[in-house]
Amino acid sequence: LDVRGGNQVINIVLTKSESRSSVAYEISTDQFHDGEVKPGARISLSGQQGAFDYLLSAETSTLWEYRKGFETSILADGSSNDMINRGQTTDQQPLTLSTNLGYQFSNNDLVHFNAQINQSDAPVDERRRITTFLDSPPSVNLQFDDIGSESDFWETGGDYEHTFANGNRWKSLFIINRKEDDHLRERFDVDNNSSKDLYLENFNRYQERILRSSYSINLSQTQDFEFG
Repeated sequence: LDVRGGNQVINIVLTKSESRSSVAYEISTDQFHDGEVKPGARISLSGQQGAFDYLLSAETSTLWEYRKGFETSILADGSSNDMINRGQTTDQQPLTLSTNLGYQFSNNDLVHFNAQINQSDAPVDERRRITTFLDSPPSVNLQFDDIGSESDFWETGGDYEHTFANGNRWKSLFIINRKEDDHLRERFDVDNNSSKDLYLENFNRYQERILRSSYSINLSQTQDFEFG
């Protein structure tokens, strides 16, 4: 059980080492089929200063998508009812920030702190052309949907571990996180002065509060017992 900000990080703390740091970065661009070019980047800073080790990272990328689709419906006698042609554009630029900090007070005491923030908004606009064959001549109605989708997540946590002289270990950790998703859809009738004829909103929140402690006992060279 650990925090998401640290589950992809391996910290190797050397007992004797010089202070050091390193930077890794990656820059990219994506060209989408509408000709637009958008950037992306990933950067991380890691290092060790005596008993203190750290990792800071940031990542952003472009997720742009355009979908075309259509649907038709027929009546029970087989005659055409209507046909809908639609085009949907999603423009998304998620951003993730994370950190992992560790400090070794002694050979027997170690503490870590982890945190992660993720923002992943995905605004969508959808345009529909509805052809109704029941009218004579067939009528055409244009609709526009403005869909706002916001997703935010953050998590923080830490742990403390102590190793006793007899080899037994005690560890405590805490985790606090929250995820919120807000989805809003508004539909407008283009042929009727773009009047709004639909409003739908959905909101969801998920959160955790965790506190855990455990104590491990060495029964033998091949067996341990842990309770918490």
